[in-house]
Amino acid sequence: NVDDLEDLKRSMGDKIGIMGNVPPVEVLMLGSFEEIDRAIRSCILKGWDSPMGYTLCTGCDIAPGTPKENINFYLKRSREILSQPLDMEALSKGLP
Repeated sequence: NVDDLEDLKRSMGDKIGIMGNVPPVEVLMLGSFEEIDRAIRSCILKGWDSPMGYTLCTGCDIAPGTPKENINFYLKRSREILSQPLDMEALSKGLP
């Protein structure tokens, strides 16, 4: 999860689909719902237009001990965002 999706998209996105990169420990396990939401939106914004495709997921396995509430929020929020046309302005709101 330490590689930047935009860098991966530029260097390999025309050769292979990319995936990731929600930090599994710092964000999914230890973060708030707001931090999880920001990570999801940031990843989608960086990867959505990768030429060979993009899959939103964690940057590695989900760590043992990750609160079920965080996993459920991650799944629910991801479905909410990805079940409708992407609104880049709304996705980027509040992100650096």
